[in-house]
Amino acid sequence: MIYIYLFLIVILVIGAAIFLWFLIWTVIIGDLRGAPFVASRRNKIRLMCDLAQIRPGMAVADLGSGDGSILLEAARRGAKAIGLEINPFLVWFSRLRAKRRGLHEKITVLRRDFYTYPLDKIDVIFVYLWPETMKKLREKFLSECRPGTRIVSNAFPIKGWRAIMEKEGVYVYEIKNAQNPDTHKT
Repeated sequence: MIYIYLFLIVILVIGAAIFLWFLIWTVIIGDLRGAPFVASRRNKIRLMCDLAQIRPGMAVADLGSGDGSILLEAARRGAKAIGLEINPFLVWFSRLRAKRRGLHEKITVLRRDFYTYPLDKIDVIFVYLWPETMKKLREKFLSECRPGTRIVSNAFPIKGWRAIMEKEGVYVYEIKNAQNPDTHKT
């Protein structure tokens, strides 16, 4: 009988350690690198993809892709989707979801810091990040994105830039001319 109790205690301790590790990655490290993981609602994801005007063949990237929900919706619409996520649990979960839905050929999820990923071949960039993080990304967007690239932000506007569309807390920006950042200012 004592062995059963010891076994249950060991299982409980291991489960608590895994949960704590997941919590640290999801909240603390995510927050320090850009934003903690917060799932977007299904209707907000559809709206983001609608406003981005996702079409078959487009290349989209989700910076801080979390559980991969935006990637799944974009791939369902025919886009080639790339998720950049530093949380190993969310990378695994996103890949699993893509495989289970038969979209794994259209979705790539990388455990990678989005600050170092090249954006020059991306048509649409999705972000749900703190305003301070997006402020850091502005120069990256201007130096790497082609004219016409759309940046779709959930909940937080890019400070100092004028959105071409805004609906229900979703802000859409379009890179006009990377050589002249003044075209983006309000």
